[in-house]
Amino acid sequence: ISSLHPNIEELKKLNDASGGQVRMITIAPEEDENNAFIREASQICTVSLGHSVADYEQAKVAFEAGATHVTHMFNGMNGLHHRKPGVPGAGLADDRIIVQVIADGLHLHPDVLRIAALCKGAKGMALISDSMEAAGMSDGQYDLGGQAVFVRNGEARLADGVIAGSTLVLHRAVRNMIRLAHIAPETVIPMATSTPADSIGAKGYGRIQAGGCGVLTLMDADWNLAGVIA
Repeated sequence: ISSLHPNIEELKKLNDASGGQVRMITIAPEEDENNAFIREASQICTVSLGHSVADYEQAKVAFEAGATHVTHMFNGMNGLHHRKPGVPGAGLADDRIIVQVIADGLHLHPDVLRIAALCKGAKGMALISDSMEAAGMSDGQYDLGGQAVFVRNGEARLADGVIAGSTLVLHRAVRNMIRLAHIAPETVIPMATSTPADSIGAKGYGRIQAGGCGVLTLMDADWNLAGVIA
């Protein structure tokens, strides 16, 4: 898996080639000199901070330049320290920022999920899967960007034990937030529906409304998937 230095011309080419379908991009702000890329990219799509060792001040400056999200909060970045809040602290403290979390019970402790949810609320936190090709599949060996990934008990790891994405599906993230993190359903549901949809400008998605996308997910009393109406 390779990474690229920020290049606004490359982003424009990708966006043009897709017919303007690029919705979000993740950047390590310490790689963006003077936040020039963030300022231009935020006019094209949603910009998120992630896979970063940026400090708190760098993150705050990036938010002022136009970044509005934090990618898989707490993972792939410096930790939250009481004197060095870093990207996580900057994201939690800023009401304008949406933090994305992988609520699979592995990437983040349930109480960390709860802390983030209590800080950000329904409109400030988005549930994501970060899933790779093993999502919904049985244990075994899979591929992630040319690297062998071994899935055991639903956990996806490289040969050296490093977590390699997830096998999470979003309805389980909803259940985990309710059952493991003990967050009220009325707070959790928008985190998986209207908040992520609105954050990338997906009009007509994420809520039940006239003229909206007619796909409904049904869940039982224990918040397990019961069916889909399309």
